[in-house]
Amino acid sequence: TSQQAAQQRTVKVDEPAPLRDIDPVITVPDKFIDFEIVDRSAKTIRAGEDYTYVLRAKFAEELQGQDARVSVLLGAQPRPALEFNGEDNINVRHNEEFKVRFLTSPRIEKYKPATQVKLVLLTKATLGADNTKTHIHTITLPRAKAAPQP
Repeated sequence: TSQQAAQQRTVKVDEPAPLRDIDPVITVPDKFIDFEIVDRSAKTIRAGEDYTYVLRAKFAEELQGQDARVSVLLGAQPRPALEFNGEDNINVRHNEEFKVRFLTSPRIEKYKPATQVKLVLLTKATLGADNTKTHIHTITLPRAKAAPQP
């Protein structure tokens, strides 16, 4: 036992540091944005006319209150159907309204009745240095019925 006592040593164990609140890593979700149509200058579109849509951006819950940069690049489907007046790349914020102005092409009058004209919103969200996602949202623009040709 005296030999055992000589071999035993007292080891001081450092107490673990208190746990700190660690900020969770927030990632941009796949579907990080949606849009609400607040107002529009007409219910249906016709060839060769100007239109204005007022949209409200709705961010996913994970992005609300974060320092996220979200931009919207405007496009059309079919591509030549719309021409944009003003900016075609807009920075948006959660729950804020923004306007989209466009001119419809005279070509849409010749489109088949089943051809849909769509406003395409290509969105990009950036949160931090390496946290970027894109999302495509489309809004189908109801077409006015073409007048019958004599």
